[in-house]
Amino acid sequence: MDRSSNGGRTRTRRFEALLVLAGSLAAVPLVACAGRGQLNEEDEAIAAALESDSVYVTVKNQYRLDVNVYALFSGGRQFLGVVTSFNSRDFSVRGTLAEATRFRIAADPIGSNRKYVTEEILVRRGDVVEVTVLDPLAQSYYTVY
Repeated sequence: MDRSSNGGRTRTRRFEALLVLAGSLAAVPLVACAGRGQLNEEDEAIAAALESDSVYVTVKNQYRLDVNVYALFSGGRQFLGVVTSFNSRDFSVRGTLAEATRFRIAADPIGSNRKYVTEEILVRRGDVVEVTVLDPLAQSYYTVY
């Protein structure tokens, strides 16, 4: 009788240990997903924008040519950078432009005489402007969040 009761306690302890282990393993994916390293570029840009005084611009270039990207405001123009064909890139806009409440984004394909210019965009610090450049250019669009 001592053997069976001792064996029963051992089995119960093993079962409890397995339950604890299973619970721990189930929590691992949740903890891993909560880490900042698991965010994709777009989510990281949003998180960074919410934490700062900048305006972030993401350009997704689905056009056949590389594009120069500009921010247009109050008669001025600020070069943001180049986005290669079929790629995307994030830009942080600080200073004078980030203080502006309205601006436009221009995507100027290199080697072409056509370009895409958004309508005037109302922004405030912390906003993310996402511009998608399509072929044909007239179908390009933007969103703000």
